[in-house]
Amino acid sequence: MFAIIDCNNFYASCERIFRPDLKNKPIIVLSNNDGCVVARSNESKRLGISMGIPFFKIRDFVKERHINVFFSNYSLYGNISKWIVGVVCKFASCVEIYSIDEVFVDLHYQRIKSYLKWGNELRYVINAWLGMSVSIGIAKTKTLAKIACNVAKKDKKYNGVYCLDKKEEITHILKRLPVSEIWGIGRRLGPKLLIEGVVTASDLIVRDENFIKSMLTVAGLRTVLELKGVSCISIAPLGKIRKSIVYSRSFGKRVTNLNLLEEAISSYASSACEILRKEVLVAGNMSVYLTTSKHATYRYSNMKNISLDPLTNDTGKIVNGSIKIIKDLFKTGYQYKKVGIYLWGIVPASSVRKELYSQDGLDSRRKLILNTIDKINAKWGVGSMGLLSSGTKKEWKMKNEMSSPRYTTRWDELCLVK
Repeated sequence: MFAIIDCNNFYASCERIFRPDLKNKPIIVLSNNDGCVVARSNESKRLGISMGIPFFKIRDFVKERHINVFFSNYSLYGNISKWIVGVVCKFASCVEIYSIDEVFVDLHYQRIKSYLKWGNELRYVINAWLGMSVSIGIAKTKTLAKIACNVAKKDKKYNGVYCLDKKEEITHILKRLPVSEIWGIGRRLGPKLLIEGVVTASDLIVRDENFIKSMLTVAGLRTVLELKGVSCISIAPLGKIRKSIVYSRSFGKRVTNLNLLEEAISSYASSACEILRKEVLVAGNMSVYLTTSKHATYRYSNMKNISLDPLTNDTGKIVNGSIKIIKDLFKTGYQYKKVGIYLWGIVPASSVRKELYSQDGLDSRRKLILNTIDKINAKWGVGSMGLLSSGTKKEWKMKNEMSSPRYTTRWDELCLVK
């Protein structure tokens, strides 16, 4: 059996943990800078606010209905997500972090007499310890567990936990489940299937293998087998080495100056290198891109890749390389919305031959300097110490006027109790 733990209205629920005064009050969370709704509390959903709607379209409505508005606070959300994973790990040995608000669990190795009891206990502990409401779905495959979780979330009679293990219940649910709501198919592939007369999940599982492969490829065939109760998608356990790192942010205002673009990419590259060193990894390739808004009158977007030879996690080398790329990509006359860095070809630092690794300039003194900077930033906050090329004023930085305090990661933003 597999289980999935899905946090309910995660971003909005995180805002409530340290703000009990917001209980039962409508909340929306906006994407930084863009100002589109990315999370809603149940109260906001009942008021008719749709996901993804630009804030300027509902500004007056929000004011009239006294809806609480927040910009995304990813430091807070990411930290609470780690806490939730920590709790889940106390209940299970094989855990996969699927997203910031979803965790898969493989229950094959657990000695569980009652899956419902296990799920209810876990749900209670997460709520009692962290103040987070979750829904839990349990079934024979990951795909069926996702379906069970949606049932647990929508049908109050299950109290947030649903075990989909009876054949007649699976058959009944698949007959009512629109094909576009199946995990792995979604709204992108759903319309293609509708044209072929596949309306529900039960319509899909009776089609022959050749049809499924032609419409959905081999990945779609795995999904169909999972709907039939055959487990094809395994858990990716914790501790798996990451394949890549992407670090990018939208600017607080449009940027036309090359110097500001250099500052931004230097800052992002520095943060990406800190992640590499924290996880004792090195990267072999780097990509840098910059882009204007898709709504701009004059649009421009470009990317360039380079190899890092030898492999490295040295901030100086990667920052210098990223600045050179930005200079090559930059064109005057455009208002840039975002730059980003993508590190790939990542392997453990221990797997690189020492003679090559030392040629990268990472001698004992260099390593000591980088490790010292990392320790200072870990203690006093991100960006407390860094390269001058990252700038000091950071005029390009994201807007965060409506962000809540980073209660769990900044000493100066701790919750005050009087």
